Amino acid sequence: MSLFPTVAFRQSLALTLICLLTACAMPGVGPRSISPSRMNYNDAISRSWDEQLLLNLVRVRYGESPLFVDITAINASMAASANAGVGLNFIDNGSRERINSVGVEVRDAPVISYNYLQGEAFAKHVLTPLTPSIIEPLTRSGWSAERLLLCCIETVNGIDNDVPDRDRFGRVADLMGELQTARLLRINSTADRRIVLTIRSQHPMAVELRHMLGLDPNEERFDLVDGVQHTPHSIAMQGRSVLAVFHGLGYAVEVPPVDSNKVVQLINSDGVEVDSRLLTSQLLRVQSGNKEPDNAQVKVNVRGHWFWIDDTDLNSKLTLSLLRMLLFIKSVDRPSYAPVITIPTQ
Repeated sequence: MSLFPTVAFRQSLALTLICLLTACAMPGVGPRSISPSRMNYNDAISRSWDEQLLLNLVRVRYGESPLFVDITAINASMAASANAGVGLNFIDNGSRERINSVGVEVRDAPVISYNYLQGEAFAKHVLTPLTPSIIEPLTRSGWSAERLLLCCIETVNGIDNDVPDRDRFGRVADLMGELQTARLLRINSTADRRIVLTIRSQHPMAVELRHMLGLDPNEERFDLVDGVQHTPHSIAMQGRSVLAVFHGLGYAVEVPPVDSNKVVQLINSDGVEVDSRLLTSQLLRVQSGNKEPDNAQVKVNVRGHWFWIDDTDLNSKLTLSLLRMLLFIKSVDRPSYAPVITIPTQ
């Protein structure tokens, strides 16, 4: 009897060792998957949010109803298994052929739950107007007062954010943004839950802003109130709903010439068509074309055309980010959803 292992024995021993090593590695599969899978889900969800926002902007530009679909839960189940086998295959000539096999399988089986806004949730989420109580924390978080006014506010002290008054409203927004950057304007809440707008100093821009809004030239603090009734001691802002924000920004979508008769044109009080960029040039630009863009931060294909925001267009990217933030803020009072738990069976 030979003292050295046969070839078949060595092969079987190698398979056994592979299986043992693979089995020992299995407990680490789950922990090692956390970092890449979490980042992949994060990236996919963020990208899909931007795509949904852009899709809805295109929809309202074409006079269609937007639809908002939320991801309410993601439950990822990671499973790993290993197998090995040794067998014989009998050939017609009577000889035998040894068959060795080894395999490792790792499966990611996510369960993703969706919910779309409808009924009362839709009304509260996108139809109720934004208020100064929402504007205040956004300015304190670093958002430009100019961008917030142009996107979210319908009127300030009787000056409308619309075609007839667009120049005046744009100047008010510009002054607020410049004063905010110079740290001469601030919006904050008081202990008694009032929202106060402070305009410091007698800087020429501050003087001009007070004059345009009909404010007392000698005061610095003004109550910021929700509505249209204002006094020399207060600033009245009437906010837009999230849906109205979408409709306003929808004019930033550049429609292909072939679809010019499929969209609502911007008309002034005299019935004359107005360039829609008058309302959106400071906020957003959505380009369109027949070819898929190469340098897009976000893109969607709708009605056989590509619509996108260029990755170098920082202004448009900030407005899209603000639009997502508004939806998040408005969703705070929505009912929560119970988590979905899945238990795999053997």
